[in-house]
This record gives sequence, structure tokens and C-alpha cells, in this order.
Amino acid sequence: MIPAPESSDVLFEEIRGEEFNKGMHRIAHHVKGFPDLVMKVSRDSTFANWCEYLVSNSLQGRSEPVAGLVGKVRSISETGKYLIMERLDDVSRSLSGIQYPVWLNDGFKRSAYGMTTSGDVKIRDYGDLRLKTDPV
Repeated sequence: MIPAPESSDVLFEEIRGEEFNKGMHRIAHHVKGFPDLVMKVSRDSTFANWCEYLVSNSLQGRSEPVAGLVGKVRSISETGKYLIMERLDDVSRSLSGIQYPVWLNDGFKRSAYGMTTSGDVKIRDYGDLRLKTDPV
């Protein structure tokens, strides 16, 4: 069973599987017993995990196009060190024509995108946002 959001880090550690990828701030792991999910473990700051959790939750059930474009987060640990989201495998086709939100900081990086088992392209790394305010 996947721990409920904001459950103890220990529960997430128990289902952390083998490492399969590393980024600057997080390490990606398989989730024991759940091949359709991935666990992102923060190496330092938990900002990216909390950001993805909050964005994903704010878009659930929304009709805006961006709601279907971001990978769905399933849970986060109480400290934010562990985040569980849907598994989106590397994209093997062209990304031309893919639209991404202007607030996505890493929208130009191919690795920010992944593909569902049905072939839909989604954003799998949206933990760094470009939020700009208009001058006063």
C-alpha cells in the first residue's frame, strides 16, 4: 500500500526500491510492488518535491489543458524527502509540437518529459518553477 500523504518517512523508506536515475537534487527509485510508480528522494532541499506535490494536487479534477499535462503525484512524506508519482518513461519520439506551461522552468529539457504506457507525453519534472511578477 502507498502511504497516505504526509505519512512518516519510515513508511516511504520501507517501499523504496532500487535506484535507477539521478538528478542534481533528487534520486529516482522504483517503488516496491508498484511498477507504475516512481519515488523521488531529495538529496538536499525538499523544495522540488513539495512544489510537485502542491502543483499536482491543485490541478486534480481541473479542466484546464495543463491538468492533463503534468505527471500525477500520489503521495509525499511528512518531511517532503520522499515523493511518489506516476511513472513516465523516457520519450522515444520527437517532442516537437509539445506545449508546456510558461511557468515550467525546465520546459526546454527533454528529460523533463516522460511518456505514459498509452503513449501520452507528460511533464515528469516540474519541481522548479519560473514565477514572475509584473512590476508594480
